[in-house]
Amino acid sequence: MKQVEFYKTVKNLLESAKASSMNIYWEVEIEGEPYYFDTLHNLMVVLSNQTGYSWRLGQGYFDDSVRVLGKAMPIGESCFTSIRYNEPKARAERLEHLEKLIKLYEDGN
Repeated sequence: MKQVEFYKTVKNLLESAKASSMNIYWEVEIEGEPYYFDTLHNLMVVLSNQTGYSWRLGQGYFDDSVRVLGKAMPIGESCFTSIRYNEPKARAERLEHLEKLIKLYEDGN
């Protein structure tokens, strides 16, 4: 799988994910199994582990995020709003970031 396809899959999963009742995490189904995540990186790790995608696709997220953000991705993605504080905003920020990552590849890197 190519990096851009990986990002599109992650974006689709985040769009369909359900927020927990207390907005502590999102829940998504991958190959019929429920998984829980609070950061894009955690979702990418789960997706890689459950589908056999290369872990390098998840690692590419950090490298590409530097290009989009102009700096290293902080540990725990602290540059994004936490789902615990504002779920709609947290989701929107991550979806916007994924769109930018996808655009990197669609525009030819």
